[in-house]
Amino acid sequence: AMPVFGVVEPGAAAACARSRNGRIAVIATASTVRGGAYQRAILARRGDARVFARPCPLLVALAEEGWCTGEVPTLVVEEYLRPWLQCNEGWQGDEGLQGDEAPDTLLLGCTHYPLLAPVIAQVVGERMALVDSAATTASDVARTLADAQLLDPVGQQGGLRLFATDDADAWERGLTIAGVGCVRADRGTVGQFFTSDAHAIENGFAPASVHGHFGAFRRWGPLTMVDGGMANYGPGVVAGADTDRLLEEFGFSAEQIAQARADKVVAGPLPRV
Repeated sequence: AMPVFGVVEPGAAAACARSRNGRIAVIATASTVRGGAYQRAILARRGDARVFARPCPLLVALAEEGWCTGEVPTLVVEEYLRPWLQCNEGWQGDEGLQGDEAPDTLLLGCTHYPLLAPVIAQVVGERMALVDSAATTASDVARTLADAQLLDPVGQQGGLRLFATDDADAWERGLTIAGVGCVRADRGTVGQFFTSDAHAIENGFAPASVHGHFGAFRRWGPLTMVDGGMANYGPGVVAGADTDRLLEEFGFSAEQIAQARADKVVAGPLPRV
């Protein structure tokens, strides 16, 4: 059986172990806070704990835009954490917090938030200890692999493949900022474009053809204008005012050229514009 690891359980366990006074603050996305997964996991391990959870949606946007340092993220973090840091009010209707009642541990309950950890640490100072749920999950995975003797030998380079549904530009920008090399896989080749794009097909850039061995396919190729200046390209490998002359130089007969044009393999001559 293949074990499946989540981020909630390791993060909750680490927060419970780290907190001295049992007051644990959790920041996460709105859906995570509303679902209460971290709250339940913490209370299951430490029944006397008091959990304060707050959604911080702007932190996700800042991380995805690469705004992980500077005045803007600092101001946003300060505003989100102000109720806990000032110790004069709770969150979601909790009674006022004073002195030792204030949270002493802050659990980062979203995998975006570690990118902002330096800013968060600067804002909270020594008032709250940070627990990174992503890092604790990675440690949990490492321990499990070690216990099963599945770890790769030291020094051997592993591989990583990430699949995401968000905008590729945003991922490329974020990974680059984080120093992670990446290769885009959302863009096809030129041939794939000409043979699959509805506009290219409709305008004849990939005419249907039949190969003697491979069968039916759509033909495409580089478009070359030899002597016509700027013009509207037509279908075929060669298009332009000198199409016939070039094909004749290549050894094609007039009948073969006419047939090629009829089959939409080549086109021309095109009008000057």
